[in-house]
Amino acid sequence: MAKHTGLAVEKRDFSKNPRQLRAEGKLPATVYGHNFDSVSL
Repeated sequence: MAKHTGLAVEKRDFSKNPRQLRAEGKLPATVYGHNFDSVSL
């Protein structure tokens, strides 16, 4: 049986670099896949 897991995400503020986001306890990521545009989180 599959187990579903949820994530709380928000779009990335590009005025901050990934190092600053990590210092705030956030994990910068990019979601991408087949037939849709990539989204930076």
